[in-house]
Amino acid sequence: MTSQFDEFRRMFTSVFTLAEAKEFNTRLLQFVTDQRVRPFIRCLRDMCDTADKEKLVPVITSILPHNMQMSFSNAWMLAKEGKLSDDTEAQVGLSPKDVRSSYDVLYLGSGGLPHVPEQHNPIDVQLLNSVLQALLEGDAAAQPARMHITSDSIRVVDDACDDVLNQLTLDYIVYCHPMGLATGGQTDVLVVVQQDPIYEIVVAHFFNIAASDAETVVVAVLGENAVLAQARQASANPFVAQHEQGKDHQHQQHDILAEHELDRDRLHHTRGLGAGQFGMVYLATFDDDTLGTVDVAVKMLRAESEQSDEREFQHEAEVMLQLDHPNIVRILGVCMNDSPWLLVLEYMPYGNLRSFLQSCLERKLQLTAREHLTCCRQLASALEYVHAQGFVHMDIAARNVLLGHNMLVKLADFGQARPKDSNGEFVLQTVMRLSVRWMAPETLANFRKVFSECTDIWAYAVTCWEIFMYGRLPFKSLTTEVARDMIREGKARLVSRPPTTCPKDMWALLSQCWDYDPFKRPTFVQMKEEITALEQQRQHQECRDLGQLLSSM
Repeated sequence: MTSQFDEFRRMFTSVFTLAEAKEFNTRLLQFVTDQRVRPFIRCLRDMCDTADKEKLVPVITSILPHNMQMSFSNAWMLAKEGKLSDDTEAQVGLSPKDVRSSYDVLYLGSGGLPHVPEQHNPIDVQLLNSVLQALLEGDAAAQPARMHITSDSIRVVDDACDDVLNQLTLDYIVYCHPMGLATGGQTDVLVVVQQDPIYEIVVAHFFNIAASDAETVVVAVLGENAVLAQARQASANPFVAQHEQGKDHQHQQHDILAEHELDRDRLHHTRGLGAGQFGMVYLATFDDDTLGTVDVAVKMLRAESEQSDEREFQHEAEVMLQLDHPNIVRILGVCMNDSPWLLVLEYMPYGNLRSFLQSCLERKLQLTAREHLTCCRQLASALEYVHAQGFVHMDIAARNVLLGHNMLVKLADFGQARPKDSNGEFVLQTVMRLSVRWMAPETLANFRKVFSECTDIWAYAVTCWEIFMYGRLPFKSLTTEVARDMIREGKARLVSRPPTTCPKDMWALLSQCWDYDPFKRPTFVQMKEEITALEQQRQHQECRDLGQLLSSM
């Protein structure tokens, strides 16, 4: 490998000017960090515009990790033939068939509203203008993004790092209209308002968009809503088996899935809960032989999904069927003999923790220190168990934690969970969508991305920070790309600004989780024990059923 690096260095210095070398070095560093092959290939194609420079390509290929060499070579061949398509959709879990239309936008942020606005009401127009003005004057960074409209949602994806910034379910969009602020006919501000189905909180999302695209988005959103309504009228039951010609799913099922196959005729649709990575999530009832009729959440795989989505959907089910813990969402079974594929999960009535906390902030419902700590302690207990069972979660965030009655917290979303090797690690060998703001710095700095309890501990502490900050986005004042670079370099640190809501003894624990030496971070066993002690010191404080309290406000 040393000789390959020497050859790369020799050719690099001989074929590039100083300015070209600096530009290439910047692009290469970004590629080392995010491992996105196609954007780097496009840069390489543009820069290697002579025969001498093109000789660099096989040398670059030779110094890559073995697991990346094949995809790099294939992408280079496609680029040379002019057949390299945009890979953004694939990176964020969307196949080209999922996406109805896409638009370049600048995501300006979101703000709460007291009610659903009316399109031509001057008071509501003034209200939206004041919320927008507050956003523009605030500390949140505007994010360059792509807006993807699918059959069930608007997905807003960071342009640089492919992070999903927001996912708005079409069913719950109550307002979509440009503000008419176009300057010189170039850009306008599009407002998309969503109403939370559980707490009925109304939130406006603002996007800077080409004026010519703004009305197109409105038409697209209204059109998809009409299609959804028509589909609901045509079939009141979205779970009905569809026998697709030439498509046989049964042979793909593993033994553990076949053992937990449920009769889909026992599922009865109630309503949609929201759009997920793979498709809609529904509230339904299930006729169980032992428990009787029970409420369940049903994850559905989109009909247009690619084989990679099917594999990940299966994988999530297989992992969840191996886990049994009071703080982990329980899977009742699957329906995979026919399309659409379904995961049948226990229903958590108060939704994800991030939306709950943001709704608390909007309704001015303040949590006690004990209530904050009980959330953190239960999550630590779940992750202690996950790692004891030999898995690393890799996607810990408040949006992936669900809330039930009496402040019962459960970890969900195991699509990215992977088994650990004999060293207690998982080495990522494929491209995977990862959430930059929750990632440990060592996973952002190297080609060889290693995940372990140490990296999950870092993400867990960021999630605890979200809990104490009522669902605020970590590093909100930074774009995702800048946040990635600063986390990697140790310049963006949550530890420097403790929330006023977090007790000092808890903050001291979280600070240890953000040590830049992974081996100095505590384990989940230690975190659970320490937080349990802190919680017991606050037994005199209230611990209310906050989900029920908030939903009744």
